[in-house]
Amino acid sequence: MNVKNNTLFFCASLAALMLAVSCPPEDNGGTEAPVAIPAELMGMVHAGYHDRDGQGNSGRLGDEYNLLNELGVVWMLRDFSWDDIEPRDNDWQWGRFDQYVNDANSHNKKILGLLAYEVGWIHGAYNAETGVYDCGHTSDRLVAGEQEVAAFCQYVQKTVERYNGKNGHGKVDAWCIWNEPNLQPRFWTGTQEEFFTLTKEAAAAFREVDTDAALIGGALNTLATTEWVEGLFTSGAMRQVDAVAYHPYTPDATGSFEIYNAFKSIVSKYGFGNRIWITEVGYPMLGSYGTEVAEEKMPLEVTKTITLLASGGAQRILWYELFDHGAAGNPVDSEAWFGLLDFDTFSKKGGADAYRLCANNLPGKTLHPALPERSGIPGTTASYYFEGSDGKHTLVVWNNRLSKPQRITVTLPGSNQRVWDIRNGASTEIEARSAWTLEIEEGTDQEFTQLRFFTWESSGSSKPPRISAN
Repeated sequence: MNVKNNTLFFCASLAALMLAVSCPPEDNGGTEAPVAIPAELMGMVHAGYHDRDGQGNSGRLGDEYNLLNELGVVWMLRDFSWDDIEPRDNDWQWGRFDQYVNDANSHNKKILGLLAYEVGWIHGAYNAETGVYDCGHTSDRLVAGEQEVAAFCQYVQKTVERYNGKNGHGKVDAWCIWNEPNLQPRFWTGTQEEFFTLTKEAAAAFREVDTDAALIGGALNTLATTEWVEGLFTSGAMRQVDAVAYHPYTPDATGSFEIYNAFKSIVSKYGFGNRIWITEVGYPMLGSYGTEVAEEKMPLEVTKTITLLASGGAQRILWYELFDHGAAGNPVDSEAWFGLLDFDTFSKKGGADAYRLCANNLPGKTLHPALPERSGIPGTTASYYFEGSDGKHTLVVWNNRLSKPQRITVTLPGSNQRVWDIRNGASTEIEARSAWTLEIEEGTDQEFTQLRFFTWESSGSSKPPRISAN
């Protein structure tokens, strides 16, 4: 979960600048190298369990999974919190997690389980006079010291063993160690070195019992300094880890892509540039974080964010999050308003159909940075062409120069050429050659015309798509 306040978000901009200055982003466009988009690209945070009543009754769980299928969700991220699984020493509470894994497996969803957080009993009693726990720590929200790390590793092993798909309790496909440790003191109060030690020891314990499931490390967010990112690797914490998780939260898609590229340029030095999982990204529709996106603008930001991150080689993109907190949500609390669905009504909100459109048309294809062929098109007009081996193709075009409309002619070879409305996911059949104006009019229904989303089909070899100025 991504918990911040206004002050932290102002700091996020500074953190992004620090990363960009210390390590310039890789220039993928200059390489002209195709980018394979994973078929299992798309996921959702906090999904697949909201309508369980705690007694095993499903309620509207079937409706939730129907919506997940409609949206094209492959992965679901769920906390397998230590304090929920082992609330007291050697008292293992598996019931609701068994149910969750069984539900997900039966609905053909892949699970990314979060192995995280402390349990109060590892620290012992707190002395209010000295401000020190029995373990010697002066704060909680950390796991440090030989005994505490050993207890955490035991929890990791028991949890991973239980859900390895071989013991009758279902299968979790991937695991991530901790969440946003750099967001201090929200999730971690120890030192960087203590966190690196925990990651290294937990990864070793994990590999003793499971060599097949994917293991993800890091889960750093926008506020992570270069020291946090570099330290994960120079400390040896990532030696037995398959991928690194990142949460590029900024006020818009362009910012999220820039901070992602800055992060990628650092981890590339350690062989992880093509092993980045975006395990959280999103925008609240209300609140006070400073990154709010009005609901009518969400289709644009969702489409651009997913297109950009996919083009940048992200191996997974898990949107934060499935549900908002409905009418009960505090309008000042941004955490209540990240959802693409309304929790009270199970209805789709702004951006949900844009997510679905991307999920149905980008994964499994190959991005060709050198295409489409462009004639007279300024650099402020972005174009992303995704080619499918099945003869299905996607072209996403938008205008970054908001002060001036860009008139274009699009030529799409083949058949069944369509343009899609990112607001509702509806399509209209178009001619192979068609003219469009990319513009933006603040506060009107024309907001979405800044971006156009095209699909078409072809069989065998065909001419590449083209866009030209008109």
